[in-house]
Amino acid sequence: ADESASAPEKTSQRPSLPLLTTNLDISALQLFLERPEQAPIALQGSIRQTIEDDRALVTVAGNLNETPVTGAFSLHPLAEVVTMERVKLEGDLRLGEVVVESRGNFIDLMAPSQPVIELSVNGPSFEYLTDRLGLKRISEGPLDIQLAITPSLGTSGISVNGRLGELLFLR
Repeated sequence: ADESASAPEKTSQRPSLPLLTTNLDISALQLFLERPEQAPIALQGSIRQTIEDDRALVTVAGNLNETPVTGAFSLHPLAEVVTMERVKLEGDLRLGEVVVESRGNFIDLMAPSQPVIELSVNGPSFEYLTDRLGLKRISEGPLDIQLAITPSLGTSGISVNGRLGELLFLR
């Protein structure tokens, strides 16, 4: 027998998004989350996803537990969004008077080691946020927090700065 003949080569295909729409509009969305011994979480509103230039844009609008919620998110560049590699994320979310701003860079969404993420949450108070989310109050006081995750010596470093209720974070 000829041992120089080799078996067929195995190819490993990288997973990609199974579906990316050019225009998706979900209106009259209603989601309810029942929780034992707590008030349910209710979300009513709409979600819209579009493609503009080299970006996938997602917007949300509605009410979360009767508090207005709006948000806008961008994922780009589009070719990398489909392959889930080298994706950049930018987004802002507003829940009543609470503002969440986020930015991120992901080398590989399938194996998200060493992402770069910046997140800030600001609002009138921590209890304002927990009340809007229907959560038990665990602290009271300011809501002004910044979180950063960055690559550091082969792993990811996390820094937190600001106030979350009675807790003070200094990097």
